[in-house]
Formats: sequence, structure tokens, C-alpha cells
Amino acid sequence: MSRTSAAWTALWAAALVLVAFIVFVLGNTGTVEISFAGMHGELPLAIALLIALVTGIVVTLILGTARITQIRRLARRRPAGDQTGRRPAGRPHHESRPRHNGRPHEPITKEAGPGHADHH
Repeated sequence: MSRTSAAWTALWAAALVLVAFIVFVLGNTGTVEISFAGMHGELPLAIALLIALVTGIVVTLILGTARITQIRRLARRRPAGDQTGRRPAGRPHHESRPRHNGRPHEPITKEAGPGHADHH
């Protein structure tokens, strides 16, 4: 898809969202009484709903940003190549034996779990 095509598609999508927004506002012009945290007032229903929508979006962005920051900090602390910090349960751990007499490495399989004896 070319840049012009992407821009044209985005313009159409924005136009459709704008039309839906206008229909929403015109369909919800009635006034409602709002009481929140000791504040009282009257607002058009559309405005009250939009304020609730924007508040929800802002709270989600704040919590999402905090979680992403936490995950990035954890990722920086782990050594390179360690994605999880632990092996999945039930999956064998593979190591290589040291070379003896010029022979290639042979994998050693160790089963995860306490009390498992390695009989290699």
C-alpha cells in the first residue's frame, strides 16, 4: 500500500468517525444532572458521556504506561537471551558435554524438577 493510499484510507476512516460523532452528539442533546465528589451540575448527555470516555482512556493510558515501564525495567535487568528468567515446567534443559578426543559435543538432557537423578 502506498503512502497516498494509506492517507486516503485514513482520511475516509476519520470522516466516518466524525460523522458518527456528530450523529452521537445530535442524538444525545438532553440535559442530565451530574453529581460527583461533592460537585453538582447539569450537562448535555453527550458531553457527560464524552467526559466519561476520555477519563477512561486517560486512566487506561496511565496504567498501561506504568505496566510497560515495569516490564521494560525487568527486561533490562535480565541477561541477554533470557526471555523468561526460568525454564518452562516439564521441558528438558540441554547442555553440551566438553569435547573429548576431538569428538563433537553431545547433548545432555536434564529433566526439570526436584529429586530427579541425572543418570548420564
